[in-house]
Amino acid sequence: MSSPGRPGITELHVEVRDRFPLHPAQQARAELTPIIDVLREIARQTGGRLYFEEEDVTDRRPARILNLAWPNVDLVVPDGTVLYIPPDTPEQYLRRYLAAGEARLALLREQLSYEQALDYSRDSLAPLWTRAIPRLRLRPEDAPRQRVMLEDGSTFQRPVNATLPMWYGRHGLLAPYLWTDETMALLDAIAFCTMECVRRAVPGVTWQVAGRGRANVYIGMPVLPAAPADLEPISSLWPIAGRVFTWRRDPTKPEASGDDLTAWYDDAVQRVRALADQSAQ
Repeated sequence: MSSPGRPGITELHVEVRDRFPLHPAQQARAELTPIIDVLREIARQTGGRLYFEEEDVTDRRPARILNLAWPNVDLVVPDGTVLYIPPDTPEQYLRRYLAAGEARLALLREQLSYEQALDYSRDSLAPLWTRAIPRLRLRPEDAPRQRVMLEDGSTFQRPVNATLPMWYGRHGLLAPYLWTDETMALLDAIAFCTMECVRRAVPGVTWQVAGRGRANVYIGMPVLPAAPADLEPISSLWPIAGRVFTWRRDPTKPEASGDDLTAWYDDAVQRVRALADQSAQ
């Protein structure tokens, strides 16, 4: 933008970069619209001219300027990539996720020969994780995978001919393709069971669909509200699951133990209770 012949600031340069060029244009256009409005108002009040790539657009309608700066084009799926659109809304998925709870508990009893009652108590977690650790396995690194794109333009890797849990690929960061099918099913069940332990430890807390805010990354996924960010079941357990794989690859690293899950639970309860206490004030 330029205001020749006036004292003080004579030119103002604004540069907008597209960090996610494969994403749909709607979000970027929504963010750019108020910027265009501000620049047009500055030009009007100062008698300046508004340029886009050396073209004078001062007298053009905002929509025309927006189309120049950020065309509203359809999502482009690169060659060799498949598009995945989840079959249900986040709210529908939350209900489906919770409805599978009993099946997850049955899997734990079957796969781990777990005779102790799954009573959602803190004391039940260390024995549960101790039994799970030997069964956590990695998929061969050369196992075939395909590249998948979501509607938001994010991409992930999906194992070919695999039996995957319902959450796999609903978010681009929820795609641990190096875990075996059996490992993902087991961690899915343990994550749900542990999160239910946390939920029942803090009265009044309920499952929710993650929204924007509280540093949330997993927008639209089932979470327990917590501070500073909500707890998404699978990603929350990655640190202690990763410790198992690290120790297995390098025995000189600290050995994974059942107490890891108990320590995770204590931290999670503290985070959930902290937000619940803030909301009650």
